[in-house]
Amino acid sequence: MIYGVGTDLIDANRIQKLLEKFGKKFIYRIFSHEEIKASKTSFNRALFFSKRFAGKEAFWKAVSPSQNLILHFNEIEILSERNGKPYLNLIGETKTRLNDFEKSLNGTFNYHISLSDEKPNAIAFVIIFLAQVNSVLHKENKKRL
Repeated sequence: MIYGVGTDLIDANRIQKLLEKFGKKFIYRIFSHEEIKASKTSFNRALFFSKRFAGKEAFWKAVSPSQNLILHFNEIEILSERNGKPYLNLIGETKTRLNDFEKSLNGTFNYHISLSDEKPNAIAFVIIFLAQVNSVLHKENKKRL
């Protein structure tokens, strides 16, 4: 079932101004080491970071408003497969919190993300699916043990 949906639209000029004003301080506060490493091969770093910032905002909107979860943006990685398809990867405390939250819901989250840009805008869309753990199957497996 769909657990949450989030979207965010951002003006890349806003991120460009933050990059100019705060530089590495802004980058390391918001982005993971893997994202920063990937940005170095990007033609337009402001658009690269804008799409990922929008993705992090969209993810937060999809997962936490009703749960008051504390998430660290630099622990929400948005990386790309070899074919360019983006994917979400959680690390650190954020991963631990979401894993605990999944368990409390008796399920597993599957994250889907789409990123796009048209200068000066970047947009992200996140869908979170919750796959319920089959409690009947779980009880049967416990009996076998």
